[in-house]
Amino acid sequence: MFLFTACSKKENADKGSFYLTHRKLTKIDELGPAFMQKLSEDLYKAVINGEIDAYKTDSLNEATRLTKEKAAEVGKIEQVIQYIPNPDYPDYYIDSLVVIPFTVKDIRGFEISEKWTKEKGEKEYHSTINALALRYEPVFGGVKLHEQAMFWVRFDDLQKIIKKEDLKAMTDLIFESMLEKVTDY
Repeated sequence: MFLFTACSKKENADKGSFYLTHRKLTKIDELGPAFMQKLSEDLYKAVINGEIDAYKTDSLNEATRLTKEKAAEVGKIEQVIQYIPNPDYPDYYIDSLVVIPFTVKDIRGFEISEKWTKEKGEKEYHSTINALALRYEPVFGGVKLHEQAMFWVRFDDLQKIIKKEDLKAMTDLIFESMLEKVTDY
């Protein structure tokens, strides 16, 4: 039985082992489009303003932490265009860099990273939600690339921007969607 889109194993000889797994979230859409839009906006603004740390990967270590300036650059499009300033000289071009800023409406959804742990000597794994990522479709040279994670934030940091009851409802839906996948097999 395979439940997750990605999985990586880490070992710790003293404590046991753990796995980081990823899932694209669809179930939390049940909280409604207004909630999802507000969560996207609030999370993006909190990262850009430096209120919440963002990371390149779900390992959430210091080496992958983004500064708020670097996080603000993720998703924006830079494109060099040529234009003719004077039609009397059509062979004279000027290169210009056009920067199209990222907007929250470009967010396509969310992805979570779960941490599955097994303590040394135990037979059961335990799951916790490790991180959440905003997903977007980057554009390079006018071509849309595949949807991917923009940046990762610690799931616990969402408490800073989401009401406690909304975070609980979201967490319940995440685990409910995981259980539905298990019972589908």
